[in-house]
Amino acid sequence: MNLQDTTFYQTLITAVAGILGVLLGVLITTVVNWKMKTKEVKLRIIEKVFDKRISAHEEILKISKLLRITNLTYKIDGDNNAISYPAFLNNRKTLDNLIHDIHNIVNDNSHWLDIEIFKELNFLQDYLVNLDGYTKSIEEKDYTLLGVKIKGDVIDLANSLEKMVLQFFNKDIYKINLNVSEGHHKYPKEETLKRLNSTKLLLIINNAA
Repeated sequence: MNLQDTTFYQTLITAVAGILGVLLGVLITTVVNWKMKTKEVKLRIIEKVFDKRISAHEEILKISKLLRITNLTYKIDGDNNAISYPAFLNNRKTLDNLIHDIHNIVNDNSHWLDIEIFKELNFLQDYLVNLDGYTKSIEEKDYTLLGVKIKGDVIDLANSLEKMVLQFFNKDIYKINLNVSEGHHKYPKEETLKRLNSTKLLLIINNAA
């Protein structure tokens, strides 16, 4: 091989190496950009899920606030405390509105909630089903007296639900991911019946039977 041929091959090798270097650079840049865009898309999706779950839990807190609203009877008890009752038991319409509002809030947000909160919401709705059925058997003028008697039930339900939601904001919010909560959407039947039977409402219903 003469000097001219050697120079030619060296030039060719240099050119090929240059082309391969450019192609490799393009490939690396393409892969890096693809990974960055993929990560960016994933972060945007997670951000949307994060926002949806926060919004859903904020909506559930509204239920707790609805349950806590009370009306005064303008009477006092033996300890000179004002006697009040849940505002939603003011009349048939206010009770129907509460049941309707809670149903819509749960239906619109349940898929963004942890399963334990969903279970508690279903227990609340079981309680309201019993309340709805019983109020249809009494006169509307007696709703206020019933409300005074079961006010403790309602406060307990509001507190229990609020405690679960606040736990999410205080702790579980940092565990947000794309996994759907798994498990049965209601408490075991025995647990549900035990809790219901421990309420003043069920005591009133059973005594009236």
